[in-house]
Amino acid sequence: MSLSFAFISNDAGATACALSPFKDVLLLEEGAPNGWGMGYYQVGQPLLRKQPRTPPGPLDFVSTASNLRTNLILGHVRSATIGGQRTENTHPFRYRNWIFCHSGTLDHFEDVKEAMLGSVPDFIRRNIRGKTDSEHLFHLFLSFLNDTGRIDDPRIQPDVAARALASTFAYLDRLVVDRGGDPLKGCCILSNGNVVVGIRRGVPMRIARHSTYVCPSADGKPTRMPNLRTVLLMGGTAPTTPGWEEVADGAIVTVDSTLNIDYSNPV
Repeated sequence: MSLSFAFISNDAGATACALSPFKDVLLLEEGAPNGWGMGYYQVGQPLLRKQPRTPPGPLDFVSTASNLRTNLILGHVRSATIGGQRTENTHPFRYRNWIFCHSGTLDHFEDVKEAMLGSVPDFIRRNIRGKTDSEHLFHLFLSFLNDTGRIDDPRIQPDVAARALASTFAYLDRLVVDRGGDPLKGCCILSNGNVVVGIRRGVPMRIARHSTYVCPSADGKPTRMPNLRTVLLMGGTAPTTPGWEEVADGAIVTVDSTLNIDYSNPV
């Protein structure tokens, strides 16, 4: 199973310190033999870094991201099941301001692929670059989001994005089950730079908050940062260190720009 995560803070200028409490859970000793990727926002612009093939050795997301000036990072470690190890098949995927990661495999993907594409408007479909079920799932979500008229709204309400994601999974469940497959299992995490949305289906997903920070200052002395707050959402794995809360199976979790966390349980 692959790994997806979203890291959100309220201070883009303190990335290294803000990430530090999560160094252990974002360190993969086994590395990322099938590739990894990271998406982040700088001055409101989404940027991607992808490594479809990586040399042996640990993968340290905190060290990799510490020099960034950002308050929102999405990361992914791939377990390649559909689509070769190429840049266009490596997560995260991007459409305009939206960045998307997925952990899991869509049952009967080849059987439902054409039906999925038939539900996606041409102007969105043209953005598909790779062969993965994950990228097609992302663009199906964008189609449902487009139906709301809010696909380009930077201040979209979290519940609007959550409902679009719930509709995506409900529609795919029907397609797959009608063809003899099983309902979707896995997790998705996505963001437009202001809101983060995640869904859990049959795989682990947990969330942690941190607000007690002591960071080095310019002169190297420890300095308390009482206003610094962060949230880390992880899917595909279950951290065992204290301070994590479990996202209920089947639930959608949202985190807004003020770091408010909310849950919904779509029918």
